[in-house]
Amino acid sequence: MLIYILRKRLTALSRWGRLKNWLEFHIFLCTWGTIMVLFHTSFKFGGIISVGFWTLAVVWLSGFIGRYLYIQIPRTIEDRIMTLNEVIELKNKNIELLSTKYHISISDISRKEISKIRLRLLAENFSKKEIRKAVRLALNEKILEGRIKRLEQMLKIFHYWHIAHVPLTALMIFILIIHVSVVLFFGYKWIF
Repeated sequence: MLIYILRKRLTALSRWGRLKNWLEFHIFLCTWGTIMVLFHTSFKFGGIISVGFWTLAVVWLSGFIGRYLYIQIPRTIEDRIMTLNEVIELKNKNIELLSTKYHISISDISRKEISKIRLRLLAENFSKKEIRKAVRLALNEKILEGRIKRLEQMLKIFHYWHIAHVPLTALMIFILIIHVSVVLFFGYKWIF
């Protein structure tokens, strides 16, 4: 799970796959790890382990919040956060393509439903592939419009999310190290 942090921070590891895939794998491992901890404790929590478990629970839940925030921030194919100017430029390209090729204006997207646009394009003898492409562009346009409004706010919230998520993760790892050390010190053995 912690390799994701290294992949994100070290430029030497930047060729080891896309960061988005690493994040998905990180989330997968954290979810399974949380489930395994639940079974490891037999759903009983006491002492310092309860602090560790509840820290784990908060980190796990905050991970889902972080994932939501991460999705809201527009990114490039290389998974770099786009600036406001880049998002506006992408929006303008979408608007130009929609208006020149498909004769769809921004007011059509906001005031008509997508199904009406689809029917109009079908009536104008566009292929089904072109209609799907136009509808996808129109939907992306609506999404980009919302993301432009929320971009700065989401970046600020994402920054504060990191301030909470990272120390709680460090506390959870610290408690895990204490737990394993105590278990080894008192000589607990495998049951096999």
